[in-house]
Amino acid sequence: MKKPTRARAKGRAKASGRKQKARNPVERVIPTRLPPNASFVMGLHDVIKVVKMIEQHDQLASFTRKMKNEKAEVRISAHTVNLVKDFVAEKRLHRNAIGKHIVNARHKGPPADTEIRTSIAVATGAVASKGRDDDPNQCIMGRVEGV
Repeated sequence: MKKPTRARAKGRAKASGRKQKARNPVERVIPTRLPPNASFVMGLHDVIKVVKMIEQHDQLASFTRKMKNEKAEVRISAHTVNLVKDFVAEKRLHRNAIGKHIVNARHKGPPADTEIRTSIAVATGAVASKGRDDDPNQCIMGRVEGV
């Protein structure tokens, strides 16, 4: 039996103009939504599974962009934040920029109830001293005793 030449093998490789088989179609659904200003408690492990699923479907960049543009936010308890910080430090994941930010991140400002104490401290002449070099505000507010 004679072997086919390269020219013949190439000619038979694929039929041109053939329609590709449709992928399994997924029906559209309407998600159930929470009412405005409601919150939802969800385990961090479940959040990780959701992000992993989005990444497996090659939609992570699109998801990240949409969340950033919509200014979406997540509130995380101090206990959970400290667990994540400890895990990142323990596993030595603090060498890259995100890990470094997780380990060194502090909350952005005083809670609303301590804002009054801060204004009292400024009014009474409490001195602000120079802070650490990595402190973006470069100062540490003084504390008024007995307020």
